Amino acid sequence: MLLRDSEYKGAATYDKVIEWANESSSCDPHGYRSEFLELVGKAMEF
Repeated sequence: MLLRDSEYKGAATYDKVIEWANESSSCDPHGYRSEFLELVGKAMEF
């Protein structure tokens, strides 16, 4: 929704997405959360 600037994104921001991801459980055995956070960081650059 953020990438498309959707009207349904509400008050969501990339910073908030990072905050939510970091608040989730710390177990990330396959590195999916780390990869997701990396992609969010790249999206913030645009």
